[in-house]
Amino acid sequence: MSRRLRVRVVAVGHPWRGDDAAGRMAAPLVRALLPPAVELAETDGSMVELLELLRGPDAVLVIDCVRGGGPPGARVRIDAHREAVPHSTSASSHGLGLAEAIALGRALGGLPEVLVLHGVEGVSFELGQGPGREVAEALPALAAAVAAEAAALAAGAAPPPG
Repeated sequence: MSRRLRVRVVAVGHPWRGDDAAGRMAAPLVRALLPPAVELAETDGSMVELLELLRGPDAVLVIDCVRGGGPPGARVRIDAHREAVPHSTSASSHGLGLAEAIALGRALGGLPEVLVLHGVEGVSFELGQGPGREVAEALPALAAAVAAEAAALAAGAAPPPG
């Protein structure tokens, strides 16, 4: 990659729904590491808002909690143009979230050229709770990986691996 991309990081999650808070809790950690050219947005995960946040920039990196069957706190990186995006834990009250927003964006031709999900495996999603220990401990490394990839994309360099 040799051209600089317009990059947006989207932190997804509900702050008081257990491990689902991961994306939003990672946001300040990511913000501290991002170059000024990279935008950071936060959302509770409604499909309509996600669709809007996916539009515009050349590259979008999403931070979210996932249920992929891995151990709590395990990190995943998914290229949404090449791999299936698991249903996130941040679905709206209508059961629609990131996976559905990406599918609809694909159908409407509104996805950025680079779309990557940086996720952390969660297991507890009870209302009124913060994230579990394993998820909270994974956030600094997750934030560093997201910020490094965002900075590389914004600078026109190949993103760092995984």
